[in-house]
Amino acid sequence: MKRGDFVRLSKIGRAPGGAEPCPIQYYSSGIFAGIMSMPINHTMDGYLLESPRPKGVILLLRYVRNGVVRRGMFRSSTIRSINSDLIETQNSVWRVQKVPPLKPIEGEQRP
Repeated sequence: MKRGDFVRLSKIGRAPGGAEPCPIQYYSSGIFAGIMSMPINHTMDGYLLESPRPKGVILLLRYVRNGVVRRGMFRSSTIRSINSDLIETQNSVWRVQKVPPLKPIEGEQRP
């Protein structure tokens, strides 16, 4: 995985000692923002804006969240370790897969 890759991030677990995952029914309302981490099975598709590295963060220009087009930015907690397609951050364990990018919208510029 490197900067510019279009990837799918899937949260597959809670990191040891990490923040408790938010129940999915409360996630979008934001009532637990800053207290709990993202729900397990949360997925995002987008472009990596930085190559992931230990002590860095996952920085993603998000196009899809949980199967629905929801553009935005994602910044993870600090990366603890990277092992093949798994990244452990301070709060979460993420599976990272390269996937084909979405077709651009007419006139849209991509990184």
